[in-house]
Order: sequence, then C-alpha cells, then structure tokens
Amino acid sequence: MPLGDAELVERVKRLGGTDSAVFDEPELLELVLPALRGDYLALASYEDTAGRLLTCPVVGPTGDRDPEASVEEVEAWGEHTSGAFRTRVFTGGHFFLDDHTEEVAALVRDLLPARAGRVGRARPSTNVPG
Repeated sequence: MPLGDAELVERVKRLGGTDSAVFDEPELLELVLPALRGDYLALASYEDTAGRLLTCPVVGPTGDRDPEASVEEVEAWGEHTSGAFRTRVFTGGHFFLDDHTEEVAALVRDLLPARAGRVGRARPSTNVPG
C-alpha cells in the first residue's frame, strides 16, 4: 500500500483514467484521497483462501495495456475456480471499462442464471382497476 499522499497520487496517475483536474485542485484531491486510500487498504488486507476453490463460472475481464494486471496474471485467476473460466481482453489500460461499459455489462449479464436477471424488476400488476 502506498505510504503517503504523493506516492498514492503517483500510482493513480500511472494507471490513467483519472481526470488531471483531480490532481491539480487541492480541494478536490482532498475529497478523493480517502476513497483511494480505502481501495488500497482493502487490497492490502486481502487474505488468500488457499485450497478453497470457487465452484461458479468466472470471467476475467482486463485491458490489454493494464499496468496493474497483465493478461497472463488475469488468466491465472482460472486456478481459483473449479467452474468454467475465461478471460476477456479489451483494448485499453486499467480503466478499460470506461470505453467498454456496454460490452462488460453484457459479459456479466451472460454469466447470470436466467432467474437472477429478473431479480428486482417490477412485476406486472394483476390488480387492474376497472
């Protein structure tokens, strides 16, 4: 985990995808830094569950130029499930999602069981006033 604000900002800048105005405006940066620190703290506190595999299908989306997770590293995620695994490589860096939102949403939707796709949707009423 980055130790100080300057190191954290440099790391996020290297990832790309963040508007430079965030780094140029001290008040805006002050609002964003706690969330960034929280993200890196969550990553640093992850505990491996060695020997326990997922049983569900897993897809590993990644950008072909992501400096934080190479395609090979994402492909290795397949070792953590006994279910089906596939990698989906998009053009872009760490924030490939910005340019491929609809494609990534479709990818996730395709993995959901048919019934799960209906959760939370309004059901037509059978009590029609007449």
